[in-house]
Amino acid sequence: MIRQLAYLGTFALIVYAAARTRGAALFAAMPAALALLLLWCLLSALWGGEPGVIARRAVLAAVFVAAMMLSVDTLAPPAPSRCGASCWGR
Repeated sequence: MIRQLAYLGTFALIVYAAARTRGAALFAAMPAALALLLLWCLLSALWGGEPGVIARRAVLAAVFVAAMMLSVDTLAPPAPSRCGASCWGR
């Protein structure tokens, strides 16, 4: 229980920091294919043998993956522009 609260607390802090930094672009950090894969993992609890266990593990995986994607997107340096060497004063 303590570990789950720690994961959720950390996730909440990461979402807060990402929302302050990125604003509405926060949702662009997660590619659509990855979001669909996580949704599939969550939906698999409907037909699994142990739906409670499957749902808990799928939610933990979704929280972990989303936290990593938001962290990398928030902390990554800005992408280089396409203007070439002239932008760098060379």
